[in-house]
Amino acid sequence: MNKHGVITIVYGYHPDTPVPEQVYTENLCYRFAIIFETAFPEYNTILFQSELFIELLSAIKTQVGGDSIQIESDEKKQYQSINLFKDDLLKLAEDERMPPRRIFLRKNNSLICFGETEFWALCGGPAPYSDSYTVSFYTKENMNEVFNAACSNVCSEMGAIIRERIQGLPYPEKPWWKKLFTVFSK
Repeated sequence: MNKHGVITIVYGYHPDTPVPEQVYTENLCYRFAIIFETAFPEYNTILFQSELFIELLSAIKTQVGGDSIQIESDEKKQYQSINLFKDDLLKLAEDERMPPRRIFLRKNNSLICFGETEFWALCGGPAPYSDSYTVSFYTKENMNEVFNAACSNVCSEMGAIIRERIQGLPYPEKPWWKKLFTVFSK
């Protein structure tokens, strides 16, 4: 795939946003998501925009100020640098490349940013996430401007398009079953 790509940026949450438990345990309440489109007319399969992802992750790590990174592609495979992840990822055929499951950015051994991929490309999903790989980043402080600047700069350099910027809810909604539990537990 060429270096061009298409992303959508989401600030905050939607009612359908799956929120990882780590977000609650680490008090990482601010969400910034990058939706990577997967359908391109010139290809006959869904594709992960791997080159664009690598550049965005590098810029985010720099802008957020992390001094270490851990990238988990699955339960058994972890990387301690973006370059190691990139080397393994780019060895794969383009239609076999997938984003990592989780990303941990630390500064002075403290978790400052947690990332998790939502694999909507594999199951459809609600708008605006439908048929995408969405990488959600969670932080303790609102870093939307930092993330936005990193995305804008990388997309400009690579000729990628930011299709849309969406303002979501400031906090996640409780799932219906938790709301129900709250009502009946009183």
